[in-house]
Amino acid sequence: MLDKIILGLLQFNEHSAYSLQKSMQESTGFFYGASQGNINPTLKRLKAEKLVRTKDVATGKRKSVMYNLTKAGQNTFDIWLQKSVTVGRVRDDALVKLFFMGQLSPATVKKNLTEFCEELKSTIQALAFLRGDIHEKLQGRKPTDVERFRLETLNYGIDFYEFNLRWYEDLTKRESSSKLT
Repeated sequence: MLDKIILGLLQFNEHSAYSLQKSMQESTGFFYGASQGNINPTLKRLKAEKLVRTKDVATGKRKSVMYNLTKAGQNTFDIWLQKSVTVGRVRDDALVKLFFMGQLSPATVKKNLTEFCEELKSTIQALAFLRGDIHEKLQGRKPTDVERFRLETLNYGIDFYEFNLRWYEDLTKRESSSKLT
């Protein structure tokens, strides 16, 4: 999936590996995270497959490698994007922790659940900020299809995290009433 995200982001602008990571953090990072350690090998593979090309750009005393999408990369991305959406497996660190949480003391469970709820609230605020930023940039005009689906992705993310927040808050209450004091 990381290769598709990279190809998709390169449609709009050329990027260095670093700017790709920053762009992902501010967009797809809310639902698909990637470290520089994942991005660099993926870029190397995409270049070997001739889906991206590079150019060296001088930035002060340093040289940056900028990545651009090739026609083959655009075609590969378009073919992938046109395929039907399929249900993917949930890969959620919180669910893994939840699965094993019964091995913790009740006080630690309460602390971890409370901290996670705070993290969910922070994530909801960040997504709402991004959504507001897009609405502000629209200045009353109708969004393009790209903007509209980015807004829908943000709406989904907000709804998703709000559901999770309610669910984990309810779990915290159930745990508090059953054995946490």
